[in-house]
Amino acid sequence: AWVPPISVQKRCDAIISVSNVVRDHTMSVFQHPNNNAIYDSIAFSKSPVKYPVRNIISSVAVLAPHKGHDHAIMAFDKIASKYPNYELHIVGGGMGQGTELIRLKEIAKATSCPERIKFTEKQVSNVEEYYSQSKLILSLTKTGEAFGLVPYEAALCGTPTIAPNKGAVTELLVDGVSGIMVETMDVDAIAERIDWALSHYDKCLEICGRTLEVIENRLTP
Repeated sequence: AWVPPISVQKRCDAIISVSNVVRDHTMSVFQHPNNNAIYDSIAFSKSPVKYPVRNIISSVAVLAPHKGHDHAIMAFDKIASKYPNYELHIVGGGMGQGTELIRLKEIAKATSCPERIKFTEKQVSNVEEYYSQSKLILSLTKTGEAFGLVPYEAALCGTPTIAPNKGAVTELLVDGVSGIMVETMDVDAIAERIDWALSHYDKCLEICGRTLEVIENRLTP
């Protein structure tokens, strides 16, 4: 949970939150006098391992309803006819490997292109391969992330990400400058953003380069 209960907070000499979003949520429960935000650190490499890029869009997250894989599938269906050589990969497992996986497969089955929607069906240990081989990464958490590593991990592999326009990512990235953001509850908007990204890919790579600058300047230990 983002917000520790008051009984826990009162016992703390200090609280370290992973972002301002988390700090503000925590402070809304109890105004602790020493509550500070310190971002996650990310190991920065200027020469990451690269894999051949394929016509793949990957939605990367644990399998849970709030992570937005369902919206990724619905949005992909809307642009699939325009990009007939692309696949959508749902990369993740964990808590929802049972019921959520079944639900997502039913959504995929109802699309116009079920054969082009692939599932890893489990958490993968080689996620950097999926980041690097994908043309575009989707991180569509419906309520935004407490921090959200996906856009930064993908950028380290040279791949742009469409991220939520809410949550901690907005503290570090600027839409259209150092990030690509979307209203994750709006499937039409997601489809339009994917279409824009694929048809303006050089611009996306420029934005991805600026994401790397944010990592190097603000998130590198």
